[in-house]
Amino acid sequence: FIIAQKCDSQGCFLPDGALPPSCMQVLPDDWSPYCNWLEFELAKFLFKHVEMPASQIDTLLKIWATSLIELGGNPLFSNHTDLYHVIDSMSVGAVKWENFKITYKCKCKDGQNMDEQDELIKLAGLGGQDGQDEPDAPWMFDVYDIWYQDLHQVIHNPLRCTNIKDEMDFIPYQEFNVTNEERHWEDFMSGDWAWEEVDKIISINLLTARATLVPIILGSDKTTVSVATRQMDYYPLYLSIGNVCNTTHHAHCDAVVLIGFLAMMKICRENINTPAFHKFKKQLFRSLLACILCSLHAAVTVPETVLFSDQYYCHIIYSFTAYIADYEEQVLLLCIMHGWCLKCLAHWTDLDQDALWHCHEHTELIIEELDLWTLWDKYGIDGTIVVCASGNLHFFW
Repeated sequence: FIIAQKCDSQGCFLPDGALPPSCMQVLPDDWSPYCNWLEFELAKFLFKHVEMPASQIDTLLKIWATSLIELGGNPLFSNHTDLYHVIDSMSVGAVKWENFKITYKCKCKDGQNMDEQDELIKLAGLGGQDGQDEPDAPWMFDVYDIWYQDLHQVIHNPLRCTNIKDEMDFIPYQEFNVTNEERHWEDFMSGDWAWEEVDKIISINLLTARATLVPIILGSDKTTVSVATRQMDYYPLYLSIGNVCNTTHHAHCDAVVLIGFLAMMKICRENINTPAFHKFKKQLFRSLLACILCSLHAAVTVPETVLFSDQYYCHIIYSFTAYIADYEEQVLLLCIMHGWCLKCLAHWTDLDQDALWHCHEHTELIIEELDLWTLWDKYGIDGTIVVCASGNLHFFW
């Protein structure tokens, strides 16, 4: 049974009754990442109050630098890039937004230059196909700019938030009516799933027995967000954790957080029915999720140490619990054919028949042993979908 035992910042467990470890106090004159108060005020004035364009910031700083030559001084920022870099490095408040780019094929066009720091993921060639025999189509060279937040920081924020610390459950529990012994289900951690999940986690790694289970709940909203400057559509991806009580979820107390924007493909009518287009549509959706969630991969099996709102540290281990979506998105997530059941192995022509439930082990086995046509015809599984791997990105569903 997971007991959520307290520890210090190094992960060493503390005895019962031990005081919380001392936390580093921020000095009143600490303006990090700014060097001093003047840098902070100038950045706030130019970026927030005046909203000065980058070219005008460069002109102002150039005039400032010229005026300081005789004195041997330098302006607070060298140019707008320097200013934006310091602003982007601020860690107080909202979690920083990050991005990567994804495409089917890479083709450098005139006027389309990628920044050196941009990470470009190519999906053509996954699954043993190099894509060289496919006729080129405009959609193959579209580049999707994906924005997301570091999930570690997003999840850590509610764990150390003092406003909802009394509205969170850190160990599974069962609640009964004392008069008639009737069981009550209300919050996520009171359900059978949490009990079964911790038993499974501990059976795999006994070192997790003193950790805190943090169930990850994802959901996406088909409400389209348009970005006029890039002619690109997105729809938002949200995250919550199962530790938060339902009443707090309903009160919208920062329990549900926007973590990213999933790109929507640009539809090309002449190519909409081609196999390559259908395959890329599925690969794009799953690859976006895999890239956004990959930072949590290690802590799914090995606990990490996190500061909680009571100023104690605890080991936590993540578990991907649920994805709230409509049927179309669930089909993409499971890589099954449209019209097949999401839960069982019943054939699409007879969905009322008794059938076994889907499970990861069975799916992985038949994908390894059966040919693509049998997977498609007998089980409704698209075995051609392979999620991207870039650097240390791994698919962990």
